[in-house]
Amino acid sequence: MRWKFYTPGERPEEDAQRAMLSAEIDAWWQEFMAKAAALDQLFSNLAEWNLVAWMEQHLQSIDRRLAWEFGPGSTGGHRLVITPEADHHLRPLVDEILARAPRLPGWSFFPYRKSESAQQAALAVNNRTGVEPAYTGVALAPGEFNRIDLKFQFPASFLKGRESIARSQTFLAAEALLGEDMLTDWVGRLDVVSEAAEPLPPGAVRRAFVMLAAGRRAQLPAEPFLQRLDSLPWTEIDLKPKKADDYYHRYDLLTAVTCAPELWRNAHSGELFWSGRFSRSSETFCYLKIDREGPLKRAAVADRNRVENALNAALRPAGLGCVIGGGSGRRYDYIDLALIDVPGAARVIRAVLRHAGVTTRRAWIQFFDNVLGTEWIGMSPDSPEPPMPPV
Repeated sequence: MRWKFYTPGERPEEDAQRAMLSAEIDAWWQEFMAKAAALDQLFSNLAEWNLVAWMEQHLQSIDRRLAWEFGPGSTGGHRLVITPEADHHLRPLVDEILARAPRLPGWSFFPYRKSESAQQAALAVNNRTGVEPAYTGVALAPGEFNRIDLKFQFPASFLKGRESIARSQTFLAAEALLGEDMLTDWVGRLDVVSEAAEPLPPGAVRRAFVMLAAGRRAQLPAEPFLQRLDSLPWTEIDLKPKKADDYYHRYDLLTAVTCAPELWRNAHSGELFWSGRFSRSSETFCYLKIDREGPLKRAAVADRNRVENALNAALRPAGLGCVIGGGSGRRYDYIDLALIDVPGAARVIRAVLRHAGVTTRRAWIQFFDNVLGTEWIGMSPDSPEPPMPPV
């Protein structure tokens, strides 16, 4: 189900599903408003009722994978966090849910768990694992794909018999100390060690992490790809995909070329991808997937190159984005894109493809960001949904 990149009327069956789910979201907020006073009494220990069952009946009827958390508001009142946790492709749904939230005095709503103090984090870790936090310090270091790695230091005796608990405490503490958004976008490896180099006390972790993340972003080029494309070196890559009838994402890719090899590696690594770690120019990294409707031949590569040149000629002068790579697969051709204005670029890309004689209905823009994993833009008004893995 798409929530960000769709054109009403192009796919009536999808519009009907979206309308049905929107009605469920509105029904949830109606129930929430009706229960607001009872929730306040519950959190003030003036009433007792089954909150878990109520949330399951009303919020999780929208999608059972939605998690939730109540807590005190930052300036009084209450907060409610609605998060898909590791089901990152549900983030657009969460954004839609919160966009439809009512203005309710005394309540604030968030899509991520907020960062907590070291004391609050320790309490959360204890509550979730049933064991007092045993970590004694945290070391930060630059990681691959512009991420930041964390090493939590534990006593050797604790790791010897309770390593699984230590790993659980590490994840829970990282989320609580940093906030769920920083954890998702920036954290790379989470390790447990008996000795860490220059460990920080838990209370100092968030400030140091934010400074390190800011430093990593400051090292990114100030200009978008479209302004520096002509000076970038290109890297060729060969792959060996397995044969299949059809392919999700880019799993049939045989050969590729890119001017952003680290970005390309992250997009193909299975690790979380966030465009903000590779651009500070509000670029969204995505790819054009085109069903070749025939075997891979030399002429097909030349055709793709002509389309890439035509796209750059149309996108770059308009400030919409540019081509940063491409490739050929067993069934599909691919063109990697760095787009500043996705909807505006999509309209231009559609026109370029028509002019280039690309008539297949099976052509789409898809996205590297995990939070956009089920979003897509058809290059024809009657494009079917692209091949998607089950979720």
